[in-house]
Amino acid sequence: MKAGDPRMRPAAGQNNSMFRARIKAIGEHLNTGYEYSKNLRHRGTMGSAREALVSDFLSELLPKRYGIQSGVGVEAGGQQSRQTDIIVIDTLLAPLISGTHNFSVVPREACLLTVSVKSTLGKGAMKDFANAITHFNRLRVNEKPYIQFGRDGETKVRHPQFPTRHALFAFSGPKRSATVKRLLQGSICGTGGEGVTVCLLNVGCFYCFPNGSSAKIIEFERNGLSAELGWFITSLSYSLRGATAGRGDFDPSEYLK
Repeated sequence: MKAGDPRMRPAAGQNNSMFRARIKAIGEHLNTGYEYSKNLRHRGTMGSAREALVSDFLSELLPKRYGIQSGVGVEAGGQQSRQTDIIVIDTLLAPLISGTHNFSVVPREACLLTVSVKSTLGKGAMKDFANAITHFNRLRVNEKPYIQFGRDGETKVRHPQFPTRHALFAFSGPKRSATVKRLLQGSICGTGGEGVTVCLLNVGCFYCFPNGSSAKIIEFERNGLSAELGWFITSLSYSLRGATAGRGDFDPSEYLK
């Protein structure tokens, strides 16, 4: 068959059926894994099992240039972030300072996105998430300007940018999106920085723009089973694209001083 042959075109309404089926299967796997993890008696083991479910989900659907780690971000001066459930890094930008299967130390410049995994979305979880964002954003980066050479021989002075986006994934919580929005409004608004993506399994996906004493919150349309997972991965993909574009070069010498 040649390109453009009608037999190669998807049936009406079936354009995204393969991706939808995959997202649905992942949603069922997350729900099953979450229910199974309730049988674990040690809270630390239970939390690790749930973090692994989300980590595997992201590893499956995000482009392979992004690495999925768990651990801490660190600045050249030695300050560290809190223990972070999931850190999405740019594997082409910088190496890990140290890393094992379960824990990594990641240069702040390579941290594109952090994801906090919560069993239940409530006031306590949102407060902890907001504090983690504030603490992480305090890490400094190398902001020394550098010279960029153009094809025509011209030179430009550039100032490196190393933004880090943040997201939260919760397995359970309020069943009404209005309640979720109130939780977000009361906690995310003071974090500053870039927008935040929040996904509550089986309920919805939200994008929040911190703005001083308030926050603008967008709820993505739910148009099918596990649709919130599709919107979650879509929102993260856009966040990663924004965090990667125009990013400065990693300077290892800053970590040797």
